[in-house]
Amino acid sequence: MTKQDTKKINDALEMLNQAAQGKKEDFSKLLTDKFGDLKKAFHDMESDVSDEASEGLEKLKSLRDSAVGHTKDTAASVDKKVHDAPWISLGLTLVTAVALGVLLGKKN
Repeated sequence: MTKQDTKKINDALEMLNQAAQGKKEDFSKLLTDKFGDLKKAFHDMESDVSDEASEGLEKLKSLRDSAVGHTKDTAASVDKKVHDAPWISLGLTLVTAVALGVLLGKKN
């Protein structure tokens, strides 16, 4: 809630107190006017929050699409390299597996 909204609420409460001492008709009119201002303030806050949530959702969707695109590009690149040089890929996989086996199988 902004300072302006807080000020509107405080002003409305002060005017309600003053009107409570006056005529009933004035009080009813004042009550209707000030609650209309409060309703508008809350409605404005709701639309601001809704707009920000929509923007955040759009950013998340864009980030997801970007990540999916990068993943597909990387997978296509690896696939092409493996198809271009399958024996090198197989050799690197074998060396990595043997190294991990030796390190993990080693006893203190």
